[in-house]
Amino acid sequence: MLPDSSKCWIYQSSTEIPEELVPAIREALESYTSRWESHGSFLPAMSDVLHRRFLLIAVDGGGQPVCGRSVDASVRLVREIGQRFGLDFFDRMQLAYLKDGQLRTAHQDDFPALYASGEIDDETLFFDNLVQTLGEWRTNWLKPLKESWVFARVLAQP
Repeated sequence: MLPDSSKCWIYQSSTEIPEELVPAIREALESYTSRWESHGSFLPAMSDVLHRRFLLIAVDGGGQPVCGRSVDASVRLVREIGQRFGLDFFDRMQLAYLKDGQLRTAHQDDFPALYASGEIDDETLFFDNLVQTLGEWRTNWLKPLKESWVFARVLAQP
């Protein structure tokens, strides 16, 4: 298990990942994370597919910054996975939340109307893909909407 201080990235697919693709995507991610190298040293890293919607990639730099080249390579990997399987992991305007135990997504611009109609409210659980460490991911990835950046930046605007 990687420490809470490990750097992490979450990529959200714009559509649900078909179940039959999950093993191949996990394999591609594991192939990269099992040999993560930064500044000539191998670093402990991990990855997973979550909720058939998200890719999680994390690396423990041992308190040191992870080199940009290895981070760029991980971004290229996610782009390649998207191209290979016909998925888009770079639509940052699609946001995810839980409603009645089901994962739902909506465009960021639709959140004010969803909030006004009662489809979502202050307590709706929101997936905050901007978490930066595994510790944040473990404790704050899924949080009430009122505690999220969306509430502050999108819903609180006049």
